[in-house]
Amino acid sequence: MDEKDKTYRLSFYAKRDNEFNGPLAISLESQDGEEVMVTASIPELTTEWTRYVVNVTAVIGSRSSRLVLSAEHIGVIHLDMVTLSNARNLEGAQTFAAHNKKVCHNYSHY
Repeated sequence: MDEKDKTYRLSFYAKRDNEFNGPLAISLESQDGEEVMVTASIPELTTEWTRYVVNVTAVIGSRSSRLVLSAEHIGVIHLDMVTLSNARNLEGAQTFAAHNKKVCHNYSHY
């Protein structure tokens, strides 16, 4: 699925409860979790439904992978409409989703 140097767009809606206070970590990993193709983070979630969009570039390739969203803080996170797509196929989508969202770019290279 994942190719080295290929850019992906992760889009999702999220909100947190009042107890959760921390970042949401994002990674694209090999099925066994031993190789990490991409890492990113959302520094802070809001208590209202908000659309988040993250563009990431794979630094290594893998034939199959898993998307991992994780947090290390106590509390509840609600997620909806989580999609991971080839960013090349979504050119121009930035203007389509211009209202009520947070756009985060965080590229990590291993």
